[in-house]
Amino acid sequence: FPASLTQGFAAQRRREKIPDPGAEMELVRGLRLIKEPVPLRSSSVSVLIRGFVADVGCELLYRNEEPGPVEAVFKFPVDAEAAVYAFQARLRGACIQAQLHEKKQAQELCGDALAGGQSSFLLQQEGPGGDVFSCSLGNLPPGEEATLTLRYVCELPLEPDGAARYVLPTVLRPRYMPHGWDGEDVTQGVPRVPQGELPYTLSLSAMLQSPHGIDRVLSNCPLTPLSYTTGNRTTAQVSLAQAP
Repeated sequence: FPASLTQGFAAQRRREKIPDPGAEMELVRGLRLIKEPVPLRSSSVSVLIRGFVADVGCELLYRNEEPGPVEAVFKFPVDAEAAVYAFQARLRGACIQAQLHEKKQAQELCGDALAGGQSSFLLQQEGPGGDVFSCSLGNLPPGEEATLTLRYVCELPLEPDGAARYVLPTVLRPRYMPHGWDGEDVTQGVPRVPQGELPYTLSLSAMLQSPHGIDRVLSNCPLTPLSYTTGNRTTAQVSLAQAP
């Protein structure tokens, strides 16, 4: 059971045959106001791969460095084969857990909470295929941080040699959007950032499980050595290597 861990930008470079590792890439990131982005500060991804299914957790830390409060909408593009099952927001000293409701009922509950002076968050599916998740987070005061945690599961595609392939979609980096944003393309208006000069930290750890054993892990980004946690090599873990 070989496995393949791939970052989206690297896979895109290979398909387009761009050999220069310093080539610019487009990143979807940051807390978007009308004109200026508030950068994503850190992104931590944990992946549990069981056979050909991945359970992915993303923790994203944002900080409002604007002189005043910002009202924003969190946008997270999700693969059509993925299903989001958990969302959490921690900000202003509170921890908010999402609950699942029918769309109209959820909008009414959110409106009632806001009218009563309570903090309320509304997470919805958007886009033609419902493949963009949107969450209204209300106001974030200046200097305050917001930590968002999203969990989803997805079926992994297979390589010709039978390897399961997981892609960390760098070009679909989560971001905040300005309240009232009506752009159809979530990648629209994204600033270009040279590779290797990202304004946030990125960490990734993966736990692999297969009853048939794990042969190897291949990646086009630096990884720590594969570490087997069972004698029969059915469970292993690996992480994204940190830059020196």
